[in-house]
Formats: sequence, C-alpha cells, structure tokens
Amino acid sequence: MNNKGTKSPSMVNQPFIRQIVLGNETPDVFTRISFRIHIALSFMLLFWSVVSWLALRYGWKVQFEKGLNVMALIKQRAIHYNFTPEDYLNNLCDFHLFSILAWCISLFSAVLLYRKKSFFLWLMLMSHAVYISAVIALLGLTFYLNEISWIEQLSLLILELSGWVIYLLQRQERRGNAFSFFSESAQE
Repeated sequence: MNNKGTKSPSMVNQPFIRQIVLGNETPDVFTRISFRIHIALSFMLLFWSVVSWLALRYGWKVQFEKGLNVMALIKQRAIHYNFTPEDYLNNLCDFHLFSILAWCISLFSAVLLYRKKSFFLWLMLMSHAVYISAVIALLGLTFYLNEISWIEQLSLLILELSGWVIYLLQRQERRGNAFSFFSESAQE
C-alpha cells in the first residue's frame, strides 16, 4: 500500500459524474479491490432490502400474480414473534426502510474508502449500527437471531473486517509507514 494515488490517464477521459464521485486519483490495488467488494456487498444488501420492502408493501399484487398469500405468512410470523399482524407489518416495513437508508450510507462510505478518507470506516460502522439497532428495536433480538440470514451477517462481517484492515493500513501510510505486500528483498 506504499503507492500513493496517482492520476491515471484513463481517469482523464472519464465522465464528469464519475470524476466527481471517485475523484481524479486512482488508489492502490488493495484499496480498489476493497472498494469493489464493499460496493458489491452493499448493493446486494440494498437490493434485498428494496425487494423485501416492495413485497411487503405490495403483497396483494404478489398474491394476485403468483397465488402466494403474503398476508397469511405475515400473520403467521407476527403470532410467532408476539406481535399483532398490523404492528408486525408496520415494524417490518419500517425496518426495511431503515435498512435501505443504512445500505445507502454504506455505499457512500465506499466512495470515501476509494478516495482514502479515514472517515469511511466510521460512516460504514454507523450504517451497520443503524441496521442492527433498527432490527432489534423494531422486531426484537429473537427476530434478529432467527430471521437475519447468515449471508447478511457474513456480509456485515466481511465489510467490517475489510474496513478495519483498510483503515489501519491507510493510517500507517499517512504516518509514513507504508505497508507493502512484498518484502524489500523482492523489490530489489
């Protein structure tokens, strides 16, 4: 990670919006790989939250089109988690709105990661705290433990671990102790 960001010739001819979002400097390879992982996982989680919210809000259309009785499923889960069906549906929709907000913040933190701003980690951690707090506050810890998939939990873990690694490497780089994946003897 000892390469400082350099102005890439390919970035000169990039669209205006891309230059505003990603800037003119191309970061090192490790940062770009982490950025792509962060974007992919955040988009996946955002997409899942949007689809879930739409399915909950327009469940009657799903029932009409596919013959799946969404309201009966919601009523069954509400009873299981000690909610009234109306409260459960409202809380579930609110949770998905909070999760959409959290994943949008996570995507913005990926832009800060690409630009090598140390604030990206705190923004990302805040978005994950919003997500976890919303599910526990609105639906309960039991719901979180039983209904949040291992893919979502693994994605959060990957985002947070890679975020901490990038943050620590960037902090070392700012202090002048750049990290290299290659030993000095390999560079000679």
